[in-house]
Amino acid sequence: MASRLDSQRERFEADPSDARAFQALEEHYFLEGSWEELARVYELRVAAIDPDDAPRERAGVLFRFGQALEEGFGNLDRASECYREALGLDAELEPARRRLRQLSVSRGDTEGAVGLLEQEAQRAHGERRVRLLLEVGELCLGAGADPARAVEAYEAVLREAPGLSTALVGRARALSALALRDDAQRAWNEAIGGLEGPERAEAYEALIA
Repeated sequence: MASRLDSQRERFEADPSDARAFQALEEHYFLEGSWEELARVYELRVAAIDPDDAPRERAGVLFRFGQALEEGFGNLDRASECYREALGLDAELEPARRRLRQLSVSRGDTEGAVGLLEQEAQRAHGERRVRLLLEVGELCLGAGADPARAVEAYEAVLREAPGLSTALVGRARALSALALRDDAQRAWNEAIGGLEGPERAEAYEALIA
């Protein structure tokens, strides 16, 4: 087994464009948890792929390289660079966008996370688009402290899913945060019919304020 692995390594190092040798080494090192060897394989493979000739292939390898850097080394900066480069080559590589967004949130970069969510939402449809826009609203209303942007997100949700309670409440809260009293009261009036418990009490408090 070792001699076969050595042979594949020699083939790949001599010619990193050898797809079969690359796939064999990638699988072996991943299953073994040999992160340093795996990272070296990815570095050689990325360098061997012409971004003009095979942008999506290079993007896929960059994404997996980023995962190895993140999971194996905790190198979040370099992993983020890989994800960004991958997205530059293939804007539809949503797993890379999700990982980059998750890293942004974990590092307190709310603006970066919101921007990535909005990019995803532009390409999404139906329920997925609604979920992404709701997350935009939640982030902007919370840590992002951008209630005007939250209002835009929730209104976009309501164009997709009229009457959705979560979006109605989110819009009302965002308008309240903006101190737009009349608009906020109209929004709470629209939302209150579908509310129960604490949210209904919150709506009544906003209406009598």
